[in-house]
Amino acid sequence: MHSFADLVGRERRNEAVACRGGAHSSIYTYDRFCTTAWKTAHVLRRLGVHEDSVVGVVPTPDPKALLAILGTGLLGATARLDPPREFDGRALVGPASEVGDYALSPGGQRVGYGGDPDDP
Repeated sequence: MHSFADLVGRERRNEAVACRGGAHSSIYTYDRFCTTAWKTAHVLRRLGVHEDSVVGVVPTPDPKALLAILGTGLLGATARLDPPREFDGRALVGPASEVGDYALSPGGQRVGYGGDPDDP
């Protein structure tokens, strides 16, 4: 049986291309991809995400959306893809220009990437 941790384990780290895409055609080697997935999990944990949490992920072609899904899975939480505009979850991850368009339940945290938020 495999887990999310197996997908981004230390033995998978190398300089081969793991993922590319996003607004700036980001290229992630397996080393960078695995490291960033674990860092994403750490940030989400600091925001209060835990095993019983739900994290909304705004769908984009940017690898950061995939990293948010993996980071959520590493914590044992549930990733909700394409969350509703009124979202009842612990965190919402998406482009900084879009996360402000969502109404979150009390205690919900927004995590934006790719620029400054419209309303900090």
